[in-house]
Amino acid sequence: MKLRPDTRGEGELFTVFAVAAMFLLLSLLLTVIGTETRTDQIRRAVTDEMAAIEYRITEDTYRALREGDLADYERILLRSEGYRDALLRMAEEHISEHCSLSNAYYELDGLALSFAREGEGCVRYTLSFSLSTYVTFLGIRGRIRTEDISLSAVHTLTALPD
Repeated sequence: MKLRPDTRGEGELFTVFAVAAMFLLLSLLLTVIGTETRTDQIRRAVTDEMAAIEYRITEDTYRALREGDLADYERILLRSEGYRDALLRMAEEHISEHCSLSNAYYELDGLALSFAREGEGCVRYTLSFSLSTYVTFLGIRGRIRTEDISLSAVHTLTALPD
């Protein structure tokens, strides 16, 4: 087979650009997957903190049962901003011990704790926050998405039957 001198190297420039484009797309995909994996760490820390909040509320409930002022504790739980703020501060401290609340890959913002009566002797507590996910690619930092996440649980304020 004889090559013509004027056709040599025609496809090389296209091949270089095609390979470079595929490499960049693959790099972006791997970066996004890696960022999603890193945000799982913050989700696990918040889920663990929900269990810790439940434990603290349960301790306070049984203390109120022993002292005989369960109605007063229910009032404090539902209406006291100081109690809610103290629980929220403890939650934020414990979450930040496990992982940072903000880094190059994600940002946890708007951490809030709320209580609401749900039926007789039951209180629903909700820990909500906004999680923004970022990716840096070719020196440009961009937000992939922002999720508003809420975790809820119900706590019973009545004594257990004997």
